[in-house]
Amino acid sequence: MLKNKVVKQAQTLYTEASTVNERRIIVLAGDREAGYALAEQIIDGCGIPWEDTTAVSSYTGFPCETVNRQETSALLGQTNTGVIYDLHTAFSPDGIGRATGGIDGGGLGIFLMPDIDLWAETRSDIDQYLAVPPFDINDVTGHF
Repeated sequence: MLKNKVVKQAQTLYTEASTVNERRIIVLAGDREAGYALAEQIIDGCGIPWEDTTAVSSYTGFPCETVNRQETSALLGQTNTGVIYDLHTAFSPDGIGRATGGIDGGGLGIFLMPDIDLWAETRSDIDQYLAVPPFDINDVTGHF
């Protein structure tokens, strides 16, 4: 039931985006595998062609072009109607910017992230860039 509501909301966002030639993003927080399945249902439910979709993820099960998050610079200069961005392994502001910029006007982005209550506890390699001397990575708390 909830999945149907999420897909319906995504369809509404996609229709709105198409009408005004703007991007829309839907964020799915929670279980990673459930997010993958729901992202596929959203792409299919919105009628977005998989050949016009790119996923940024270590998951290779999407039926579309997939790049890992270290390769998001490959998205520069191209746009897609659908972009799926997996934030479960790391939060990268640059990667989010590249992924968002890779969504066509009239397109839909789907961002997958851990449960929102666990977000502050999620550690990734981006933490090393947040630690400014004389502090080190152990001083990065995840709370801003």
